[in-house]
Amino acid sequence: MIDVKSIQENIIASITEVGAAEEVTIQRKQLDKYKQPMKESLEVCTLKGFYYAKNSYFNIHIDNGGTVNTGKREYLLIVLEEEGQKVQEGDFFERKGVKYKIADLGEIRGIINNMLLERI
Repeated sequence: MIDVKSIQENIIASITEVGAAEEVTIQRKQLDKYKQPMKESLEVCTLKGFYYAKNSYFNIHIDNGGTVNTGKREYLLIVLEEEGQKVQEGDFFERKGVKYKIADLGEIRGIINNMLLERI
């Protein structure tokens, strides 16, 4: 059996040791009684995570061939603890003046979320 807590503690220690941990406040759009977005957003939680970007990726379409997209894919890696479990796709946060939406949670074995981000 996997010792999830031990793995999570090692990840946190590694990220903190190299000084790469960043604190972000996750927010969520609120809906009014008519299911329309409100101006104010709901603060979901505050997390420490590791932001990183990859510079290229492949996109394969069966109907018309494959393409290579060169661009940046941005991620936020968090340990999946109690606060991290509150995060949902579509939630957002701000980092260094840039707003990011969580496009995919990227949960890995209930240990971490390697969340794919989109700039908004």
